[in-house]
Amino acid sequence: MGVHRTGPVGAGLQGRRSARDRASRTARLGTISVNVQGNTDRVNNLDVIRFVAAAAVIYGHAFPLNLAGSPGFLSNSVQTVGVKIFFMLSGFLIAQSWDSDPNIFRFLQRRALRLFPGLAVVLLLSACVLGPLVTTLPLKEYFGNARFWSYLGNINLDISYDLPGVFGDNPYKVAVNGSLWSLPVEVTMYLLTPFILTAGAWLRRPRLVLWVATVVSIVMSTLYVRLGATAPITVFHGISFVSLLDVAPYFIVGMLCCAYGWHRVLSAQTAALAFLVVLLFPAATPVVDEFVLLVLIPVVVLGLGFSKEPRYANAGRHGDVSYGLYLYGFVVQQTVTHLWGGAMPPVLNAAISFVVSLALAYASWHLVEKRALELRPRARGARAAGITLPDEAPAPGSRRTHVEAAIALFVVNALLVLPWLLFREQRWKHLVPALLQLSFETFALAVVVSLAPLKFRRIAAMATSLLVVGLLVFNLYDLGYRFGFQREPAVLDDLPLAINGFHYLQELLGTWMLLLLAALPVALVLLTLAVRYAWQSVANAAHGSRVWLATLAVFALGTLVAHFVAPSPFGGVRVAPVLRNITTSFERRAALRSALLEPGDARYRPFASARLARRPNVYLVMLEAYGQRLVSDALMKPAFREVTRRADERLAAAGYHARTGLSVAPVFGGRSWLSIATVLTGVHIDRPAEFALLTPIASKVPSFFHYFREQGYATYSAHPGNRDRLGTARQDAYAADVYIDGPEFNYSGTPYGWVRIPDQFALGHYRAKLASEERPFFAFYMSVSTHHPWLKVPYAATWQEMRQPNAADVPDAPVEGAAEIPAGTARDYFESVAYQWRVLTDFMVSEIDEDAVFILVGDHQPLLERRGDDAATVDADVASAAAMQSSNTLVHVVTRDETLLTRFPELTPGLFVDAGAAQWKHEGIYSIVLSRLFAQYGDPSTSGIREFPDGLKLNALRLP
Repeated sequence: MGVHRTGPVGAGLQGRRSARDRASRTARLGTISVNVQGNTDRVNNLDVIRFVAAAAVIYGHAFPLNLAGSPGFLSNSVQTVGVKIFFMLSGFLIAQSWDSDPNIFRFLQRRALRLFPGLAVVLLLSACVLGPLVTTLPLKEYFGNARFWSYLGNINLDISYDLPGVFGDNPYKVAVNGSLWSLPVEVTMYLLTPFILTAGAWLRRPRLVLWVATVVSIVMSTLYVRLGATAPITVFHGISFVSLLDVAPYFIVGMLCCAYGWHRVLSAQTAALAFLVVLLFPAATPVVDEFVLLVLIPVVVLGLGFSKEPRYANAGRHGDVSYGLYLYGFVVQQTVTHLWGGAMPPVLNAAISFVVSLALAYASWHLVEKRALELRPRARGARAAGITLPDEAPAPGSRRTHVEAAIALFVVNALLVLPWLLFREQRWKHLVPALLQLSFETFALAVVVSLAPLKFRRIAAMATSLLVVGLLVFNLYDLGYRFGFQREPAVLDDLPLAINGFHYLQELLGTWMLLLLAALPVALVLLTLAVRYAWQSVANAAHGSRVWLATLAVFALGTLVAHFVAPSPFGGVRVAPVLRNITTSFERRAALRSALLEPGDARYRPFASARLARRPNVYLVMLEAYGQRLVSDALMKPAFREVTRRADERLAAAGYHARTGLSVAPVFGGRSWLSIATVLTGVHIDRPAEFALLTPIASKVPSFFHYFREQGYATYSAHPGNRDRLGTARQDAYAADVYIDGPEFNYSGTPYGWVRIPDQFALGHYRAKLASEERPFFAFYMSVSTHHPWLKVPYAATWQEMRQPNAADVPDAPVEGAAEIPAGTARDYFESVAYQWRVLTDFMVSEIDEDAVFILVGDHQPLLERRGDDAATVDADVASAAAMQSSNTLVHVVTRDETLLTRFPELTPGLFVDAGAAQWKHEGIYSIVLSRLFAQYGDPSTSGIREFPDGLKLNALRLP
């Protein structure tokens, strides 16, 4: 614990000042007034109390570390009571420190100098000295292990407890230093202290605010710690929400004791009497026990600590070793148990560990902590006049200016963290850790603004504001792309996607899109002005203040170092994604140029000469958002199995057989046209720049359309979702004989979803068109009803009825297991898939060609909630989450020719498949399907077709 001396108790508030000064100050400011009379300065017993509390923690830890039950008191273990004593004292002394010098930066400097130097040394000694001596791993593997660096990252207070291969044979093998849990909790309370006390001063009701904080903390602690209510946040930035609530009331009660000066009226006799009463009349329940302990600790600690006859006032003359005892105790106890060879008597462990820890704590105090504390900033002159009221104009360097600057820094920092927060599924769980993370840019830009000459300060504030807003916008794009598509973004490649994003939002929002476009630049301007105001507040506070500048520089450097030592999903360097994105853009452009300079790959061109002796109708149906999630999600899988069982039965009744597998799509969550191009051409295309190369030559390069056209087939292509949109042209890049897109369907019914035309109508219309074709045909269809947003689409008695507004729905029997899927997006998605299979089955059953072959391929996984970031720790759940977030989609081969299916032995019979089934790649489908079709129906006098399971590279698109 970082509980420490804060100088003379009540220093700066003692009776030396005139009564008039004190009365005037209290009346004006409403600050907490701690007028300690009589036994002030260092003449108290607090050093020995802290020493006893630290020893109690070591004693208590000895029991669980050796598989024994901890002795307890008032429903708390001994070590917990010791920690709560620390927190109560900390609240008392920290409040007093703020009251004596309410400058946020000097306050934080003092806290940091007390806490971090000793922590840094114990982390280095544990990881770099103890760890190599006792680890079971080779040293190269030990130092290269991510957990080694995570442990050093504890200096960032994102607590990691174990080191690789260290204490794995100990009875308590999950932590090298379990005491570290309390440090981020204590820092949280440090950060809350100025806000609570400043709010009280501004409202002129300091004690009322403290009482409110006390009651709120006690109520929440009772609910979540004692009564077991489910905590809304489990852990953030190494802080257990329940652990925080367990000790926070003690810290705030300590602040309350300081505000009222209750230590003046308590005595050793009062402490003894209170302790005796508790022993004679024990409480009945844990909740009552906690209330009793919450009263007993301040009464006993302050009564003994400020006894009128402080017999142990000199206990700390050789140094304040309590913090060192706390830091080193746990790791020493684990080491003693390790050397013992297993569980040992707890009392013996405590005794040995206490002696060793005391020596280390003594060395830590004299070599590290004491020297660090000598660097503490001193208050400037007399105690500051306090916080001015909100209607008073702040002068440069005043307390209000400092508070405004601190708030401004917090807001700018939170603004830069915002993108990281938005693109996490359980964003409320991550809210607090995100806001507590520090951004390098926040403090680096604050230094720039603060150092700018006065005549250039406005220019500097505007320039840095534009940079902040630019970083915000860029990171929104960068992280949104990663979240949505699970791909590394590259701005030069992704610019063409902007028009597609515009169209998508336009279809969803309609006229609201125009308002959004109008509001967006206004919002960006207002945001820029707000950030500029924040920077000006920082510059005003930093005017002539070296402490300000030094603090900002230290935070900037610290966050930069932390970014490389222990990267955080929220914190660090915000400009890093920008640099990575730009670098990736140029690397991709260079790779594209390199691929185009390679000799053309003509291995697909001989396919056209492989003639088919029998020419069945061939359908290639791309199913929108039809991904492995359907068979990976534990709740969705049983229901999807039922859907495919029904479809299997209907198809079997019509003479069909099916086989199913998985295929790795080139995209995730969207950009269907890239997946379609990959399947049609056998070339991996996952970027707009590659697609742009294909479009003008698509009708001439090898593809499904090209092959079947050479076989004398009629070629059809149907895209219900294509229609005229601003900035894009309707075109048939593959030059099908018959091309049908949105307007060609002449749909006049109720619009559904993004595409508006439901698949039942589109497939019925398509079947009517195909029925008049006399030649064998290759028919491509891009399904639409499973496109996001997923809406309920009615299933009409006939497809023609869908032309009528609000066509009557003919419901199917309820799908067993569907009710188990969580209501909302996931269930809506599943219901759209169930609808899709119903209309697909109708379409296939209506085919009259006995040899017809249907190839059904999912274009990409659906973009449902992200599960990878927040998966449970159970290995099975992690594996399930990873499977759901893979790029795999389902692929089916359906035909009445059962012998053809024997040529697909790697696929599973039926329409259902497990997540671990054999996988194709989308770029391999072109050659695999044509090869198997030729093997079944080909003219043996012509050359065969070779399979390329991995597809070919971009140079296969080069024309001869």
